[in-house]
Formats: sequence, C-alpha cells, structure tokens
Amino acid sequence: MGNSLRWFRMYAEAIDDEKLRLLAFEDRWHFVALMCCKAQGLFDTDDDPDMVHRKLAVKLGVQARELDEIHRRLQAVGLVNIHLEPVNWDKRQFRHDNSADRTRRYRERLRGEGQGENEVNDCDGHSDAPSRARATETESDTETETSPGERRSPSRSPRRSYPQWFEDLWAKVPKRAGSQDKKAAFEQCNGRLAEGFTVEQIGDGLDRYRTYLHATGRIGTDKVLMGKTFMGPADPPHFLNDWTPPAAIGGGSSHADVTAEIERDAPEEAIDGEYARTG
Repeated sequence: MGNSLRWFRMYAEAIDDEKLRLLAFEDRWHFVALMCCKAQGLFDTDDDPDMVHRKLAVKLGVQARELDEIHRRLQAVGLVNIHLEPVNWDKRQFRHDNSADRTRRYRERLRGEGQGENEVNDCDGHSDAPSRARATETESDTETETSPGERRSPSRSPRRSYPQWFEDLWAKVPKRAGSQDKKAAFEQCNGRLAEGFTVEQIGDGLDRYRTYLHATGRIGTDKVLMGKTFMGPADPPHFLNDWTPPAAIGGGSSHADVTAEIERDAPEEAIDGEYARTG
C-alpha cells in the first residue's frame, strides 16, 4: 500500500449531495468506509479481484453477499464504479506539492517584487508577512462595511431547494394545525425510497389520506399527521394504508363528493402556498 494516504478530503457539500441523500444512513457510512479503503490503497494492490473483495467485506464488517448488495446500491446512484471504487477520486483527492516547492516559489516571488536577500531569508517560508497582508485587507474591508452613517443589513440564508418530484409530493401533504418540518420529511422520504418504495406509492397514499381527512372533518386540525411522520418508518408505512373513509352518517358527503370537494379546493390551496410549513 505504497500509495496510501493518512487522510483524504471530505467536502462540506456532501451533506446536501442528492446522491448521498438517496441512500439509507448505513449506506452513507459504507461509502465513507470505501473512501477510507481507497485512501489506504486497498484498491491499488496487486491482489486478485476476489481477494480485494474479501478484504473490503472485512473492512466494512459485512458478508461477501451483503457487500455485493451495497455495491449495487452505491453504483445505482453513481457513487462507485464497477470495481467498487469511489468515482472521481483522483479529481477530488488531488495531491498538492510539498512545502519545499512552496518555499522556493515564495522566495522567487519576493525577489521578483524587489525585496532583498536578507528579507527573503528572514521570511524562510514561515514569516507572518502574508498574514499581516491578509489582516490589512480584512481591516480595510471591515471599515468599508461599517462606515459611519451606514447600517449593515442582516444577511439572509438562501432558501433551501428540493427536487421537483419532492415539491410535487409536498404539495399533496394535507393542511394541519401547527407547523411542518419539510426538511425532515424530505429525509424520511429518501429513506423510504432507499428501502425500495416509490414516489408514486407515497403520492397515492397522500391522495387517499387527504380524502380520508376531508370525509372525517379532520383536515386542518392537529389530528393530521405531520409530513415527516406520514413518510416515516412504520409497519406498514402510513402511505400504504387504505385510509378508507367511514360510511357517511346522517346524509353526510359520499366518498365521491369528498373527492370532488378536494379537487375544487386544490387551486385555492395551491395559491395559499405551503400553509404553515417550514424548511
């Protein structure tokens, strides 16, 4: 493992990466573990593929058959190749030059700017001169931003965006009293997709649930399940329930009437936006 690394780059954007979010939590860790194996040089040995496969199974603490399933799931979302190696590894884990090269270029740059030999030697690649320059720039920026008579406007965090298929699902989530946690619902939805359920199953379940709530008069109350709960783990999942409305009592609305009522209300609810949802 002469090509091994003691550490590798893990980018902060990974937490929002759609490929990772499509995976169950355990598979996200499996992917991180495979990156560790790649950094250790396990994929770059002269061992035959079967031996590498067995070593990977030991590293991940799984059986060989389970590793095959992990391989299938990670490759399906484009995170690993046919050899189980993380894709774009060399692009994301490029190696920098060493400190000696950086020191040499730094001295050459200082000489080119007209500084004397003694000044260059004093720096020796460890001077705080660059830090002082950055500090000066920072102070200048601060003075510009907080000039007297000017009022700094509070920064606003960008609105979180979701894929269109989830926005379509979220539009079907019934109105309820209280707030909704859209972010948590998105994570739960991805968890169910990773388990093999489909967007269509969740959407059809939401349609049946809305019909049920209208029939029982619970729409808009605190009796309505939160979106994250409806899409969360259950046996069976809430979106697979029949949600058959009880028989109309005292001349109440029929199932067909309730469905027609929902269709009439849909444009108005869409204009209302996300109700009390957050995320």
